[in-house]
This record gives sequence, structure tokens and C-alpha cells, in this order.
Amino acid sequence: MEKNIDFTEGKIVAPLLKFAGPVLMALFLQGIIGAFAIRVPFSFIMSKFEPVTLFRIGLATPCSTIVQIILCFGYLMFMRRKKEL
Repeated sequence: MEKNIDFTEGKIVAPLLKFAGPVLMALFLQGIIGAFAIRVPFSFIMSKFEPVTLFRIGLATPCSTIVQIILCFGYLMFMRRKKEL
């Protein structure tokens, strides 16, 4: 028989980390990928094109956001497929 865990009784930290740990790690990785794999290289590449403008360099942020949204949807589809199996 499986025991339901609620946060009103007993230990709180261990079940909370077990629940929130995978989500926090996914968000952490998403942020790192968005910052260091998209924003920094994109800004560097755009700074090499003449004329250098803040608009071109600033395009790194929306591009990073788009990639992060794609990553979120990819993770969602992965988790749904994993649940079906």
C-alpha cells in the first residue's frame, strides 16, 4: 500500500526537495543554456557586424527567450511521452 505524502505532517524538507528538485534542476539548466549558449555567443557575433548597434546586440535576449520556450515545450513533450510509456 502506497502512503500519500502531504506537507502537513512529518518532515518537510526531504519530500519538498524530492518534489521540487527535478524542476529546479531543469530551470537551472534552461537558464544556463539560454545565457551561455545563446546570449553570449549571439551578442559576440552581432558585435562583429558593421555597423555595430545596440539593437543588433540586444536581439540576443529575444533569441534566447525563444530557445528557452522551445526547451520548455521539448521537456513537456518528453515528460508526457515518458508518462505514457
